[in-house]
Parts: sequence; C-alpha cells; structure tokens
Amino acid sequence: MSRLLRLAWEERRALGVGLFFLVVATALSLVLPQALRVIVDEALGAKDQTVIDRMALGLVVVFAVRAVSDALRFYFFNTAGERAVARLREELFARLVDQEVAFFDMRRTGELTSRLTADTTVLQHAVSNNIATALRSGAQAVGGLTMLFYTSPSLALLMVAVVPPVAIAGVVVGRRIRQASRQVQAALAEATGVADEVFTGIRTVRAFAAERHEVARYRGRLSQVLSLMYQRSRLSAAFMAGSGFGGLFAAALVLWYGSRLMIRGDLSVGSLTSFLAYTLLVSTSLSGLTDLWGDFMRASGSAERVFEMIDRVPAIPLEGGERPSSLAGRVSFRDVRFAYPSRLDVPVLQGLDLELAPGEV
Repeated sequence: MSRLLRLAWEERRALGVGLFFLVVATALSLVLPQALRVIVDEALGAKDQTVIDRMALGLVVVFAVRAVSDALRFYFFNTAGERAVARLREELFARLVDQEVAFFDMRRTGELTSRLTADTTVLQHAVSNNIATALRSGAQAVGGLTMLFYTSPSLALLMVAVVPPVAIAGVVVGRRIRQASRQVQAALAEATGVADEVFTGIRTVRAFAAERHEVARYRGRLSQVLSLMYQRSRLSAAFMAGSGFGGLFAAALVLWYGSRLMIRGDLSVGSLTSFLAYTLLVSTSLSGLTDLWGDFMRASGSAERVFEMIDRVPAIPLEGGERPSSLAGRVSFRDVRFAYPSRLDVPVLQGLDLELAPGEV
C-alpha cells in the first residue's frame, strides 16, 4: 500500500488541486443540517416566511457551488490516477522485456498480459477514484463528528461508542479480503493463460480435434475463479452488513437518547434534527470508507503481483557480464549439458564436445 501512495505522490500537484475542491465540497455538505436547525427552531417557530425563503435561496447557491467543486475534484483526481497508472504500466512492461528468455518459458503469455492489463486496471481505480472517495468520506466523517460534538457532546459520545467494534471487524475482514483477492487474480491469470495458449496453437488444437478438451480445461479454470470470487463476495457482504448495521444502530441510539433529552428540555427539536442529519452523514461516510477498505485490500493483492514483477532481477542482465581478456578465434565446448528451464527433466544436450579452430566453419 505504501508503494501505491508513493505512486500517487508523483501526481501531488493535480492531487493538491483536487484536494482543495474536496475540502470546499465537504465544508458545504455540512451546511444543510445547520440550515435544518435554523428552519425548525427559528423559521417554523416564528412562522417567518422571509427566513424560510432566504434559507432556501442560500441552499440553492451552496448546492450549486458544491456540485461544481465535486466535478472539479473528480476531474483532477481521475486524470492524476490515469497518468500514474500509465507510468506503472510502462515500467512493468519495460521490466518484463528485460527478463531472460527462461522467464518467459516458465510463464504463460496470458499470465503476463493479465498483470499488464487486469491488475493495473484494479490499481488505476485505487489510485484515482478510490483515493478521492476515501478522502471525501474521511473529511465528511471528521467534519460531521466535529459538528456532532458541537451540537451535543453526550449524544456524540454515545454514537462514537459504536465505532471501535466496527473498525476492528474492518481490519480483520479486510485482511482476509486481501488474501482472497490475490488468489482471485492468480486464478484469473491462469485462465487467461489457458485461453492464450489455445489461441496461439489453434492449428494444433484443430489438428488433434481437441476443441472440446480445451473448452473443458478452460471451464475448469473458470470454475476455480468463480469459487474464489464467491468466497471474496461472501467476505465483502458480511463486512458490509456488519458496518451498515453498526451505523443504523448508532442512529437508533441517537434517536432514543436524543428524544429523552428533548423531553427534558436539554435539546431543541431543531438541534435533534440537525444531530440526526449529521449522524446519517457520518454513518454514510464511514460505510463508504468500509467499502473502500475492501477495494483497497483487493488493490493491494494486485499491487503485490505487479510490484513482484517490477522488482524481479533478471537472471541474465542485458548489459555487462564477463569479457575475455583476449580473443584467439578458437571455440571449445567440453561435456556441455542443457535443458530448457520449463522442462528440466528433458535434456536437450548431453555431454556435447566441440572444437572449432580459427578459420573453421
């Protein structure tokens, strides 16, 4: 995950502009609950139509500015993410091309193509849209919590008590989602490799009338992918259900205790309405963060596979190596043995002896 953040850091200027518009949009999203409080406590209580009209007009202006800010935030974050992932694809492709020939003998072309396309696409969403959404949800949650404590500290403490269990469950389940996502990407790469192998050797497949066999082999790979995807979906569904219930349970507690405070006269109707609106805002933001946590765990699994390829050192570098001190034009082989890395049990050369004198062909 740290390398993903460093990848995004290279686009810090565009991300900084996007962050500015994100702060503007988040600040404006906190205005509505306060407007509800003013309307309920002052305008409706005094039956002043002028105050209601003025608040409605102000909200229209706020919503318009927020919509523009959201659009600009999305644009800058999305373009920054696309540029970052384009550099990642270029770096990955360059590292793959630098690998020794034996590396390609031991891996299917489809597997490498999957790293270059499917895995980097997952990372693109993580670096662009998911980071922007996470920052927006986080800012809304922090701003909403601040306003909650400003409105009623006792009610805010009651609501915050629900957060630790949800957070702990998120960390535990998130790790399992990450492992499941890595297994899904690996199985998907194997299925892609089978398809690529069949397409490349379609003449051989047709010559041996092996079409049904290859279809069955590909179906078996897809069955493994689906089984792993079902497992990941069950984990994600359980996580979403738990986090969603936590947010609604907190809202129910706020409504119950806030009504008691209102009956005792410690809280006005407008303040309780505003508090409930902030509670829903915080609950929605935290729910969005929990969903994004699962997405980040899936992206982390893809990142491990991509960076594993990038960090791999070729067994035979393209430059450097041994250089003879002198050249006499004589070539001599003594007891040479060779087998391809992908089939070490099938020797190609065994005990080859060869002597070529200068001038011989």
